[in-house]
Amino acid sequence: MEYVDIAYCESEKPITAYPDCLIGYLCERFNLHPENSVSANVLDVGCGRGDFTNAFYRLGLDCYAVDNGNRPSRLLDKIVFNNANLETGKLPFEDEYFDVVFAKSVIEHIVNYDNLITECKRVMKPKGTLIVMTPDWVSCHRIFYDAYSHIHPYTEKSLKKLLLIHDMNVITCERFVQFPAVWRNLLLRTLCRFLQCLGPVRKERKSSFFRWSRELILLAVARKH
Repeated sequence: MEYVDIAYCESEKPITAYPDCLIGYLCERFNLHPENSVSANVLDVGCGRGDFTNAFYRLGLDCYAVDNGNRPSRLLDKIVFNNANLETGKLPFEDEYFDVVFAKSVIEHIVNYDNLITECKRVMKPKGTLIVMTPDWVSCHRIFYDAYSHIHPYTEKSLKKLLLIHDMNVITCERFVQFPAVWRNLLLRTLCRFLQCLGPVRKERKSSFFRWSRELILLAVARKH
């Protein structure tokens, strides 16, 4: 049985509207809609079950996905999939091919993070956008290693420095609340900041505002010079 089958089994992580909400928000906030480019395309690095790749596709982007293992069964048929060794290998694409490279919940599983960022940068077009999302160590350190394949934790400072070392123009590196209602609501954002004063998450809970207001993820967006 493959990692994705266990880590992303639907009984533990059911299919929700969250991927479409998140990708829609990111595309709007960072101006990634396909009408802004004649041939806008995106590479989902470490696509997992394929939920976020599918969300990009539904917005009209030309989508490609890579991961260790077989093609995910949920990945839409028109999305190109390639197997790739994200730890030490090269991404199976030519230089400067993609407008957007997206890597969510991937880099914390990688020992050779320099190879991953180097390859992501190589396949990006000049002025292309890299989006990296990874658990926030400050709020998640009590549960971070509950995922047996988690290797390398990150903070805002460490993730930003990694991108700067690779000569990326960092647009933002922030602690991000994984609850769509918060993104455009100042009152809820204020409430989240209050709840975060309760300290780091001690255990995983069922999906709820109380959980996601405190179990944060890092969102880093950078552009290639």
